[in-house]
This record gives sequence, structure tokens and C-alpha cells, in this order.
Amino acid sequence: MMAIYFLILFIVAGAALLVFLCLSKPSDKKNKAGSDPSIASSSTLKNSHQTGTDAKSTAKAKIKEEKPVDPYENLAVANVDDALNLREKPDTDAKVLGTCFRGGGGTILKRKNGWTKIRSGGLEGWLKDDYLVFGDDIKPLAKELGLYIATVSTQTLHVREEASTDSAIVGLAAAEDYYPVLSQETGWVKIQLSVDTSGYVSSDYVTISVKPGRAISIEAEMAALEAARQAAEEAEQASRAAEEAQIAAAKSQAEANAAKGSSQTSGKSGNSGSSSKKSTAAPAAKSSYVISASESDVYLLSACLTMEANGGSYESYLAVGSLIVNRVKSGKWGKSISSVIYADGQFPGATSGLLDKYLDRGPSSTATKAAKAALAGENQIGDYLYFTSTKSANYDSYSSYQVVGGNCFYKK
Repeated sequence: MMAIYFLILFIVAGAALLVFLCLSKPSDKKNKAGSDPSIASSSTLKNSHQTGTDAKSTAKAKIKEEKPVDPYENLAVANVDDALNLREKPDTDAKVLGTCFRGGGGTILKRKNGWTKIRSGGLEGWLKDDYLVFGDDIKPLAKELGLYIATVSTQTLHVREEASTDSAIVGLAAAEDYYPVLSQETGWVKIQLSVDTSGYVSSDYVTISVKPGRAISIEAEMAALEAARQAAEEAEQASRAAEEAQIAAAKSQAEANAAKGSSQTSGKSGNSGSSSKKSTAAPAAKSSYVISASESDVYLLSACLTMEANGGSYESYLAVGSLIVNRVKSGKWGKSISSVIYADGQFPGATSGLLDKYLDRGPSSTATKAAKAALAGENQIGDYLYFTSTKSANYDSYSSYQVVGGNCFYKK
């Protein structure tokens, strides 16, 4: 009996050992499978599935982000020769809040019965649709007037002569400031830095957009004109005082010369021969051509003079103003201040969008004074119709010329 008992115990123990060995072998396979990089564990699959979902969402977001943004969407731009009134209500009898010059406009807020309400230059008002362009129709005007701008998205940015990091630096573009875009090529954007300076900046550090000129409020126009009037009065008083002092000095000199001449003998006056030195200074020319200009015309002309003769003397501003008046008189570039300023190829700053910055900031009082004087017929350059900066002047090719400030006025 004992032998049978031990036999049964041996069989049970052997069976238990066999079961243990069978169970332990698949467990080892599982561990091996889990450590094999070619086989994904359940957690890896779960993570992979989750990653796939995230990737899909990210892809959708990326597609959404990269969807081309229409730069003309919700924009209205004035396509006029002169200025377009911005009114308080959609009615031609409504109060005028400000004006939009050619290429001016803003964000569309509402449209109603042939009128469009925009936000521009801190103003909200209505413009008549007959004088506006929308959507893709803005493209040719934006290209013509230089409504594309590059806004600097980093710290001070180098502006280079050519589209290369090895090219000479011609200036600096300020952080968060914007500049008219002249052209674009791979990795580079050519901008108008100032009236007579352009160059290339890296496209990685600028944002390109469409920027219509801002609406100018009536108050801003009036304030600029009033400041110019006061400056003109002060300048007139100073000029009068200087003239009186000059007359007094001349009188004293004449008396002294007369006293000295009376003491000379008549024999010394018998010497024959005389010499004269021809003045090289061009005499001031008084023009009889006077333009009756609106306040908007005065403001536009003043801004243009500020752009073209910025930082120069009163005479520099007046010379450019006289040239513009001469062009209006000639009719070759149009018969209005606006048509002359925006004529193709004549004032690059106007057609590149640089003028908009001066319209936004307001003209200087000296420029406004000179603009009014030029419109009233004051002229110091005669009938010249062409000018260029002295930096680029080719004097030998001109039949005649006159230099005033940093500009050369000439005849071909």
C-alpha cells in the first residue's frame, strides 16, 4: 500500500512540474515579444494609435494654417483721381468725417445701398461704392500704387544693396515698422527705405500684407493747416525784421561809402576799364500761375513735399512745390495736384506707397507753408519740369539746371 501511495504522489508531483513548465514557457515568449523593437506591445499600439490621431489633427491644423489667406478680403480701396469723402452716414448730404486719397481705404464693416462702411485711420465712415474697388479688383491698383508692405518682425534689420548676405548694407529697417514692397524673389524682399534709397531684406524676418492708405480726418487736415498758418506768420515776422535790419545796414554802408567817395580826387576816377562778375545764383522767379486748391490738395501736396525734401530748408520745399505747380500748368501729367503726384514714374514714393507714411504722420509745418506759397504763385525755379536728387544728377546731359537743397531741377 505504501508503494502505491508513493507512486501516486510521484505521479502528481510530476504532473504539477509539467504544468509549471508549460505555463512558464509562454510567459517568457511574451516578455521576449515585448522587448523586440519589431513587435509593438499593446501599450505601444495604444500610443501609436493616439499618435496617429494627434498627427491627423496636427495635419488638419497645418492644412488649415497653410490655407492661402486672401490679402484683399474685407478691404475697400479708393480709386479716384483726387480725394474721396468719408461720411458719417451713407448719404451724400451727410457730414464729412475725413478723406481718402487714391489708394486709401480700410477694413469693410458693412455694405448698404451702394455705400461701404470702413474703418481706417482711427475713423469709421461711409464711402460711395462707385469710387471703390474690392477683392481681386484691388490687385492692379495695389501694384500700381505700392500698397504691398513689408513689416519687420524682428529687431533692427539690415537692408542690403543686393539680394545676398555678402552685399553691402545700405541702411537699417526698424523693428515693427513697415516699408513699401518693390519686388520679391526667393528669400528676399526689395523695399523702399526712403525717397532715394531702396534695398533687400530677408523674407524670413518680414511679413507681407496689403495696406491701403489711411483716411485723414478733417480735424487732422485743419490742425496741419493751422500749424502751417501760424508758422508762416512767425516766419513772415522774422523775415520782415531781418529785411528791416538789412535795409538799415545797407543805408549805413551807403552813407559810409558816400563819405569816403567825396574825399577821393577826381583824377583817380579817370581810369578807364571796368569788370563785372556774373552771378551764378538763379534769380527767384515769380510765377503768375495760381492754383485754387482744396484743403485736401494742400494736405496732399504738403505731405509730398515733406517726403521729397524731408529735413531740407524752406527753399527746398518751395522748389519741389513750384515744380509740381509747373506740371499742373503744363497738363502733361494731368491737370490736378493729385494726378501729377500719382503720375506713373514721376514720384516713386507716391507709387511705391512711401507717401502713405507721410500722409499718416502728417506733413511738416514748413512743407505746408511752402505748399501754400507754391499754389499762390511763388516760384524760385522758373519753368523747370524735371528734377532728381543731386546724388543721381547727370549735369552734362542737361541743357540747363538749378540746384536747390538736395535736388537738381533741369531741362532736357
